[in-house]
Amino acid sequence: MLTHVIYGPASVNKDGGIQLPTTFGDPTIQYPDDPPHDTEQNVWGPARQLFILKKNHRGLKTLLSVNNGIPGIRFATNETIRNKFVQDATQLIQNYGFDGIDLVWKVRQKLSNNFVLADS
Repeated sequence: MLTHVIYGPASVNKDGGIQLPTTFGDPTIQYPDDPPHDTEQNVWGPARQLFILKKNHRGLKTLLSVNNGIPGIRFATNETIRNKFVQDATQLIQNYGFDGIDLVWKVRQKLSNNFVLADS
């Protein structure tokens, strides 16, 4: 039984904004069951396929996987960056019907010239 789909990876810009994968709503990706493209009102490509999958499996939860592309400490301590991230995450959830965000969080600390500690 399919219960969850995690789609991604999206990334976090330096200002905290979320950048979707470039192919997510790509109107040039045509699937066999797609009607003629109406790029003004609909999404296409993987975004549409996720919508169809969710429509056919009502209990399915979809999450957008987001990798933090900026240093985790700066992200955690900068209110402006956090606010932009929350604003974009909320908008993506509402616009594309995601049930939540899967945040891939890595904080890197350099221990020496040869080692890096990465916590997730």
